[in-house]
Amino acid sequence: FRQVFLSSVDSSGEMDMPVVIELLEKITSIDDEETEELGELVRQLNPERRQVVRFPQFLRLMHAITSQNLFGLNTTAEQLADAERVRKAVRKSIHGKPNGKTHSRGFASIF
Repeated sequence: FRQVFLSSVDSSGEMDMPVVIELLEKITSIDDEETEELGELVRQLNPERRQVVRFPQFLRLMHAITSQNLFGLNTTAEQLADAERVRKAVRKSIHGKPNGKTHSRGFASIF
């Protein structure tokens, strides 16, 4: 998660809501109602009730999202991982070898 955060954080060390949404939308779509829910969750995690996260709040945010499967994130991530496994199996059967070496690292490997 640190690499994901550091690749998206601004110079103040914070990640604002548009960036959080953009990051999550790489995996799943988030509608207006879910955007409001996410904003409230971010405000709850921020000691100053702002809609920004620093790394500790980002970790808590990701924990909340994944432990509760908010926005269907886990389900979508599993589907993407399954599709990638199928793609690699097909490529291996066609070419006789996998395309490079990759290792699944869960949620963070999708970014």
